[in-house]
Amino acid sequence: MLKAYRVPSIGALLNMSDIELLSLRNVGKRTLQNIDEALAEEGLSRGSHSAEAPRAWIQKLLRHIGDDPDREGLQATPDRVLKFLRDFCTPKDFRFTTFDSEGYDEMIVQTDIPFFSLCEHHMLPFFGRAHVGYIPKERIVGLSKLARAVRYCSAGLQNQERVTHAVGQMIEDQIQPLGVGVVLEARHLCMEMRGVNVHDTWTTTSRLTGPFRGTARAEFLSFVHRCEKQ
Repeated sequence: MLKAYRVPSIGALLNMSDIELLSLRNVGKRTLQNIDEALAEEGLSRGSHSAEAPRAWIQKLLRHIGDDPDREGLQATPDRVLKFLRDFCTPKDFRFTTFDSEGYDEMIVQTDIPFFSLCEHHMLPFFGRAHVGYIPKERIVGLSKLARAVRYCSAGLQNQERVTHAVGQMIEDQIQPLGVGVVLEARHLCMEMRGVNVHDTWTTTSRLTGPFRGTARAEFLSFVHRCEKQ
C-alpha cells in the first residue's frame, strides 16, 4: 500500500538543507531553485532563524493591507504580536488543589468569572463571564481553581462551545462530582466588528451534568440570573 505523501510546510522548508530537500519525492535541482525563489519573494530564505520567519510573515501581512511595517509605529509590531500569540495561546498550567468535602454535599457556585479567548475562525476576541457550579461527592475544589480552570480552557484559538465543555470536563476529571454546571456568556467581536455588525449581543452556552440536568437545574440557573440582575 502506498503511503500518503505530506507536503512539508513553509516552516519546515525554511530549515531544510539541500540534501534533505533533494531527498523529498519529485524534488530536483530545478525545483530546489524554484523553492528558493518563492521564499525570496516572501522575504525569507532557507536556513534563516526560525524566530525570523514568522516575524517576516507579519511584516508581509502589514504590507498586504497597505501599511508600511518600517514606519515607527509598526517597527516593533511583529514582535509584539508574536509575544502576545505565544503567551495567550499557551495555557498556564496550575495545580488543581482539592480537599476532603467533610460530608458537604450541597451546591457550590462561583459566578461572574471573567474570561477572554480568540475565535478560531477569525482570530478576533470573544470575552465575557463564566458561571461554574458543582455538587461534590468526596472532594471540594480550592476556590481559585474554578477561575483558573476557566482561564486555562479559554486560552488559544477556541469556540465558545468547546470552552464550556472543557471547563466542565476538567472539573469532572479532577474530583468526580455528583454533577457540574457551566454557563458562559460572551460577546464575539467577529460578529460585532465584521459580518453582520451587531453590537452588544451576548451568546450563552451551557454544560449541565448529573442533578444539574434535573433537580438542581433551577437552583443553579437562579444563581446565574441573580448575577445578571445585579
